[in-house]
Amino acid sequence: MGGERQKRRFVHDGEVPVVVLAGSMSASSAAGAHATNRLAAAESALDAERAARKRVERALGEAQAQVHDLQTKIGHAELARNEALDAVQELRNETQRLGESLDAERRARAEAEQALRTALDRREYAALRRAAAPPVVRAEPGPPEPRKRARFAGSQERPRTPRVKEPKPVKWW
Repeated sequence: MGGERQKRRFVHDGEVPVVVLAGSMSASSAAGAHATNRLAAAESALDAERAARKRVERALGEAQAQVHDLQTKIGHAELARNEALDAVQELRNETQRLGESLDAERRARAEAEQALRTALDRREYAALRRAAAPPVVRAEPGPPEPRKRARFAGSQERPRTPRVKEPKPVKWW
């Protein structure tokens, strides 16, 4: 090895520009503070990330609960819709049955009105016929003659005694 070593040279004041980052810290404490600041910044960023994650997880849980509620509401709405459609179909069927019944009643009424008109026409025709015919005089019948019983030979006539109904027996047992 060579015996000659290079002589060290130290910097004199003013030869190198100095920039002060923190107020009254020395250079060695500034380097340590810079590392501490980086660590504190990383920890604060980590805390912020954890808080954000909690908020996001809470929001996710709320969103999932809301989705579940909405799916339940959709299911209930579909059931109500199906029931309403069934009720509408039943009402349509009932309306059709009532319409058919009404048509049958109308036909029956029309037939009854036609029968009434025919009967009135016949009555009027009979009245006109009677008015055109000469009057027929009929003797009024008198009171009916009493009926006589035939007597058998050898029988004597007895006075009749009216029959009296016997009272019904009373149950006492």
